[in-house]
Amino acid sequence: MRTPKTGRMLRRSFAALAAAAGFAALAAGQAAAIDADDFAIDSTRDLYDLCSAAQNDPHADNAQLLCIGYFTGAIDYHQAVVGPEFPPIVCAPEGTTRRNVIDSFVAWAVKHANDAAVMDAPPIHGAIASAMETWPCTR
Repeated sequence: MRTPKTGRMLRRSFAALAAAAGFAALAAGQAAAIDADDFAIDSTRDLYDLCSAAQNDPHADNAQLLCIGYFTGAIDYHQAVVGPEFPPIVCAPEGTTRRNVIDSFVAWAVKHANDAAVMDAPPIHGAIASAMETWPCTR
């Protein structure tokens, strides 16, 4: 069971790894060009574009910060609502970092890049689907 202390430790771990956000995807050559529309985060594709921004893109820093913020919110919300009446939808092992979640999402999005229905879906759908595929809950 996750305690407030564990949650704080995870957030600190996430913060320590935030500086490296997106660079694993870039090293794999999965960079997307960023345009102003991506910052609205209207689709899974927009979120992917932000999270996989090329380091030399003039918007890369802002894109990575928004990606990190988006996933921070999603992770915090999931942790806040999980309890006796709402079981987890993602069961990542202890020690899973935000960086792990973002990297998993980027890799998942690459696999679905040609599926318009997936990539045009709301961004939270892609974020959740990628995490559920990577860390499913088994009961």
